[in-house]
Amino acid sequence: MADPGDLQIGETLLEYSKELSGVMTRLADAQTDAQAAADLVNRAEFYQGRARSELQQFFNGYVAQISKLAFFYYIASQYLGVVFDTFAFSDKELAAIITDFLAGER
Repeated sequence: MADPGDLQIGETLLEYSKELSGVMTRLADAQTDAQAAADLVNRAEFYQGRARSELQQFFNGYVAQISKLAFFYYIASQYLGVVFDTFAFSDKELAAIITDFLAGER
């Protein structure tokens, strides 16, 4: 049987994983929106004023920064998976952790 402390850690890791997943979803949406804005600004017929190059630099940089942030969260989720694997829960213990976690969300 799993140590109650191990179950607590497992539930905490699942909660972190859930939060990371939500952040990654929002970042993917932001990246899509930023890329659409950058594509629009980069179109020749979009804007011909003096600030064109500044707008292009801003939106292209914005896309790059969101991409870096998304990659950071991806690496964090990978790390979380490794941490979860290090506990080497048995199938029965893992089932108990997930069941308890899901029961707490209802």
